Amino acid sequence: MTQRSTIRLPVALVVVAAAVVGAVTTGTAAIVLAAAPWAVCLALGLGPRGGPHVRAAVHPTTPRAMVGDELELRVTLLADRDGRVAVTLRPPAGFLADGQVPPPTIVTAVSAGRRTEVVSRSIAGGWGTHDVGTATIAFDASHGLVRWQGSVADPSVVRIHPTRRELRTLV
Repeated sequence: MTQRSTIRLPVALVVVAAAVVGAVTTGTAAIVLAAAPWAVCLALGLGPRGGPHVRAAVHPTTPRAMVGDELELRVTLLADRDGRVAVTLRPPAGFLADGQVPPPTIVTAVSAGRRTEVVSRSIAGGWGTHDVGTATIAFDASHGLVRWQGSVADPSVVRIHPTRRELRTLV
């Protein structure tokens, strides 16, 4: 997983730096006390802790469907620490029905050592055998100062069969 800072990190740095500069120029410690929660957040968020270990698996609830049926994709998450996870599923072309937008990002909380499942629903598109696509996992921890991001591709496939009406037009 790759690590990035969120918008909270530069904001916390600016608030703490401004408070220290203000305290030094005015000679009052009360300004630093007002920024103390931000300093504690920085100390906790930037501590010597490595990235999270998040295991994710994407799998369809059913291996077969008809064109136009509702498909469910389940993402099972297991993390080694508490945090907030954003899951974005990107099915391949042909998996979704014509005109359907990709499923929205699902945000959920995860607890250390507990399995968490999120479900995404979409309408089956073109018939054929399709893989379930990739899932992008973004993990926020450390008081939201840092975000780790990675992706998961699952080899599971869904077979989408044509409807009777489509078969009649082919024959």
